[in-house]
Amino acid sequence: TMAIGILSVGPRAYGASVNAYSADYREIKLRNFLQKYNSPLTRFAKDFVRAADKYGLDYRLLPAISGVESTFGRQIPQNSYNAYGWNGGNWYFDSWPDSIYYVSWALRENYVNRGAKEVWEIAPIYNPVTPASWGAKVLRFEQLIEATTPVVTETLSLRLTI
Repeated sequence: TMAIGILSVGPRAYGASVNAYSADYREIKLRNFLQKYNSPLTRFAKDFVRAADKYGLDYRLLPAISGVESTFGRQIPQNSYNAYGWNGGNWYFDSWPDSIYYVSWALRENYVNRGAKEVWEIAPIYNPVTPASWGAKVLRFEQLIEATTPVVTETLSLRLTI
């Protein structure tokens, strides 16, 4: 037996089947990105991806909004779990996953289903005061998330028969 640290996720590593750990590359990219900002949302990257998939959204949209509205959850009303400036920042959620799934649902219901599918269409509704700069910042954070290298930082132990 030998332990090997793996820096990327794939179906095969060093000729061994890797079944113990699999993760969506989007989740890894998002986790790595949020970690750079010391975000309390870092450990909820999987929830962002799952909620986006469930409601047919770009997985980068809600985290990017959180960057603009609260520096990725670092500047929020105490115990509000509202990283998105939802309801002017005055909305309180029960937990980070609760806020992620609720706001994702609301973006689908109140924006996308009513024709606002792109950031530039969402911006004037979400932030009518400064839609152009808000939209530009959201798009920039989406680009930065996309440009993040999906690196697995955990060390995985594998049993190899050689």
